[in-house]
Amino acid sequence: MIEDPDELESWVEPWDGLAEEAGRPYCSPAWMLPWWYHEAPRDALLRAIVLMDDSSALVAIAPFVADRAYGALTRYRLLASGRGTPIEPLARRGREVEVARLIVQQLGDVTPRPDLVTIEGATLGWTDLIGRAWGRRRRSSFRLWRSASAPCISLSGRTFEDWFAARSANFRKETRWSERRLEGHGFSTHVATGPEEVGRGLVALSTQHLDRWKKRGGSRVWRTSTLAMLREVEQRLRSTDRFRLVTIDNGLDIVGVQLSVAAGRHLSYWLGSFDERWANYHPATTAAVTSLRDAWQRGYDTVDLGQGLHPYKLRLADGSQELAWMMLIPGGLSGIRTHLRLAPRRGARAVVGQLPTQVRRRARAQLPRPPGTDGVSLDPREVSG
Repeated sequence: MIEDPDELESWVEPWDGLAEEAGRPYCSPAWMLPWWYHEAPRDALLRAIVLMDDSSALVAIAPFVADRAYGALTRYRLLASGRGTPIEPLARRGREVEVARLIVQQLGDVTPRPDLVTIEGATLGWTDLIGRAWGRRRRSSFRLWRSASAPCISLSGRTFEDWFAARSANFRKETRWSERRLEGHGFSTHVATGPEEVGRGLVALSTQHLDRWKKRGGSRVWRTSTLAMLREVEQRLRSTDRFRLVTIDNGLDIVGVQLSVAAGRHLSYWLGSFDERWANYHPATTAAVTSLRDAWQRGYDTVDLGQGLHPYKLRLADGSQELAWMMLIPGGLSGIRTHLRLAPRRGARAVVGQLPTQVRRRARAQLPRPPGTDGVSLDPREVSG
């Protein structure tokens, strides 16, 4: 059990190796550690579970953080939860069953004692294994409180041209028209390289995203610390080219940005935005197609578009991955207290879920959120397109 960030840094190389093997960009140290330094709640405690074999080689890692949630409850969740999906433990292939059992065992011995543990946006394989292991604990309980599909694109066995030809005639026409019109105004679309170019792109992503969401009540994705976090992510990934920031740029202005992060042969979309003054030129579509063309050129196998079956994603995708959000509650008096504290919140959310869409969005903003986190999650509605 590692409680010191400096000690956890010493595991970065093998930890990243597990992320590359699993194709999990948001479970890599390059993503999770910047989140810890820049976005973790001030009172958060690092509780990273590291599992080794007899030779002290890394077998698995589950980097948890403990914070206060829903009043006075001590909650354990994985680093960077709510900042991308999937977020889940990492393990050598073939060792997942015993790893899940040992993670649950460690969570039973950790200090401070967890009132609840949340696994947020993990693949069904991991939620099933952890749920089974947790269910063997006396009087403990668990439930899946949410599920979502994440559209994806398979790149293996075909070319970009094959994929593009399979899109609708309207999509192909719109894409070609957008590229020509933007080029006619002096814009080029490419993956940003070098610290200066990446820096300009990140500032544009921040500005455009916040401008677009200001009129909708504000962003739940972008915080004052997010830009600093992403800059550190880019620094950690710079030598690997796994930080893929597509910009539509004429040297003076950037009218569209899309950020994706890679691990192994897997690329995951994180966030995109555009200058609304250029919305009629469909810069979000142009950036997305450029990102996919780049993914084929780099030899990735899959591209994950993130949770949510939104129409613009379905225009691109040819498959999906199922994700789940799980809550684990210990047994005994502590578990009873947790259930009692969660009951009003569950009831409020059940009522809100029956409201009309626009009213529901406003009502959810008023529901209590974990202190110190501002309730931030990667809301699938807050993306470009």
